[in-house]
Amino acid sequence: MKSKNNKEQKDRTVKLNQYDENTIKVITTIKKNQEIDSSNISEILDLQVHRVNSILTNLEIEDIIEMTTGCKYKIINNIIFIP
Repeated sequence: MKSKNNKEQKDRTVKLNQYDENTIKVITTIKKNQEIDSSNISEILDLQVHRVNSILTNLEIEDIIEMTTGCKYKIINNIIFIP
């Protein structure tokens, strides 16, 4: 597995249609806000925090998002989403 800090890492496409509706909403919310914490995502989407945290954990495992300073989440730079 390549290091996340490798600046030469190639773009990676991710098909949004592989995710359920709530996961797509979480991804879209993170993209729109660039960096956001789970409680704000929960409030914006009117989803329970534990559900948002579960989605965030799965997206982290898949290397789609990463946690930044202050427990905020952002999309990893080389990710390109397609329908």
